[in-house]
Amino acid sequence: MRKSFIMAAAAALLAGAPAAAQPVISGTYLVTQNVTCQPTTAVNYAGTDVGLVVNNVTQTITTNQLTMLLITFNATKMSATYSGFGASGSVNLLQSTGQVQATSGVATAQVPGSGKTSYANTDTTLTFNGRTLQAFYGQLDKKNIAHYITAQGTYAGENGSGCMEQDVASRQ
Repeated sequence: MRKSFIMAAAAALLAGAPAAAQPVISGTYLVTQNVTCQPTTAVNYAGTDVGLVVNNVTQTITTNQLTMLLITFNATKMSATYSGFGASGSVNLLQSTGQVQATSGVATAQVPGSGKTSYANTDTTLTFNGRTLQAFYGQLDKKNIAHYITAQGTYAGENGSGCMEQDVASRQ
């Protein structure tokens, strides 16, 4: 009886509660980003008098990236400036041997980067650099500024490969 009363009271309180305001992204955040894209490998078989043999193998070259950034968000202009480092490279390097010797793919490297872009957000999404991700916002202060953000999503990457992105941001 007591448990059902508490549940009914909680439901009544929640039903009358105002909707939460949209989280605000403002100030400088330390951000880590992980982007993983799926390579596609195609194997072409040819029939011979001794059976099937591999005729050729092709692979789409995709790049995965780990990034750490400092991003300053301007909530009035809905713009962001960023600087940091990205480490990226192909998931697989395809090495050809025999008659043709070559390596396809991008070797792992780290490079600095910076820029400016627009952004937008809702209660459940974050759009940054033209990509919209699902988002959770945490530690909202009295001005509704999010002090913690985690976002992830999928999109079509280079060569039409499927990519997954996950970002974590902490307000400084």
